[in-house]
Amino acid sequence: PKSPTPDWWRSVIKLLDTHVVQIGVAGEEKLVQDVQFGLPLSEISKLVEKAATWVSVDSFLPHLAHHVGKRGVVVWSLSDPTHFGYQENINLCNRKYMRTNQFGLWEAEAYTPEAFPDPADVVKAVRSLTVV
Repeated sequence: PKSPTPDWWRSVIKLLDTHVVQIGVAGEEKLVQDVQFGLPLSEISKLVEKAATWVSVDSFLPHLAHHVGKRGVVVWSLSDPTHFGYQENINLCNRKYMRTNQFGLWEAEAYTPEAFPDPADVVKAVRSLTVV
């Protein structure tokens, strides 16, 4: 899936104003101090389980989090969370930008940065999950 730009993620991280762990793969731009790249699934599962919550684009992480029973926030752009998401999560999307062929190849889709939600809406969703 097409992902928001690093600047979009930096805006979310700045607004969160809390410790953030970035999970990813080698070669990604490091956006925070606590970077965990190239971990096996078992270690990613442990990080997700112990986190207060998580934020991800439509990727493997929401599926892994569902498997370990951890709610989070999913940022959608062109894909429809009613097909690919889980109801326990906060699924942020703008239906205006949903692609016509939901099961088509990502490579055929144009990058649409305006499809991503405002970073403040992401932070509001995260805070709604982490309120004690």
